Amino acid sequence: MMTRNTDAASMRSRFGFPQCLLRLGRFLPLLLLVLIFAACAPKKKSQDATSSPSLTIGAMSSMDFLPFAVAQETGIYDSLGLKLEIVHFFSANDRDAALQAGKLDGTVTDYTGAALQVAGGVDAGLVMKLDGDFSWMAYGATSEAFPSSFGVSNNTVVDFLTDRFTQPAVAKGAVVHRVEVQKIPLRLELLLQGKLGAAVLPEPFATMAEASGRCGRRDVSSAHHWEATGLLVKRELAQDGNNKALALLLQGYNLAVQKLRDADTKTLARWIKDYAGAPEKLAAHIPVPDYTPATPPKVDELQAAIAWLKQKKALKKDLTPQQLIVPMPALP
Repeated sequence: MMTRNTDAASMRSRFGFPQCLLRLGRFLPLLLLVLIFAACAPKKKSQDATSSPSLTIGAMSSMDFLPFAVAQETGIYDSLGLKLEIVHFFSANDRDAALQAGKLDGTVTDYTGAALQVAGGVDAGLVMKLDGDFSWMAYGATSEAFPSSFGVSNNTVVDFLTDRFTQPAVAKGAVVHRVEVQKIPLRLELLLQGKLGAAVLPEPFATMAEASGRCGRRDVSSAHHWEATGLLVKRELAQDGNNKALALLLQGYNLAVQKLRDADTKTLARWIKDYAGAPEKLAAHIPVPDYTPATPPKVDELQAAIAWLKQKKALKKDLTPQQLIVPMPALP
């Protein structure tokens, strides 16, 4: 046995067979398995290139986000190859916190909220304005007295528009007493109970308040269609070469705008009930905005929101309207 082993060693030495390769041979089966799994594993880059683009956006129950919901329900986004998830919120603070935490790619928001996010370090911008109406609702259907209190959510569009609506009265000496109520449904409930004197509400909540018979619309002598909300998205989504998903989102929005214009009363009422939160018996009576195709925000409206926040000392740094806007991708 010993002689045979020695002869084998002599033979290996004679032909120059390295000892290290013999040792490596013990691990050869394991090495082959690793190489096989590596070869069979899907390449991440290839997956990313072939998978459908996807987006997650946040929204609150209101009329301004309705085209996105309609595009999703009717299969427009599926036909375009975009996977869209819409996450619903009942307070602006919860919605904004989700964007800051990176849980959303974008959100339907108001211009004041967008300014606060960007000033706070969120790398995002408004890509388009949205269409939605707000009304000053006061407790007491026929009362003309200045309300004793206003339900607001601090530094949001409701707070901003409360000052806009009441500016003429304040100029004459009226004082606006604010009560912080973040969630819109609770704000409406307190208003209907007479625990708030007034509140600025978006549709469909304004019509719900009016239909109760306990509240009336104030300052209706002239229609107020202030541009105040838009779509805030991560800035990286709007960069050239990386804006395919955003382009599909806006393209689907435009197609849904046409569907809303063409829809019969019954279909429109169902959409308003399902996505804007209107009661079934009121859905057909909710005023529908004049939805327009995707359009960039107006600089003067952004400037008004920024100036108001500066006056309240709510901004962490100075902003210009241009810093709040991201470029809109080319659309068909």
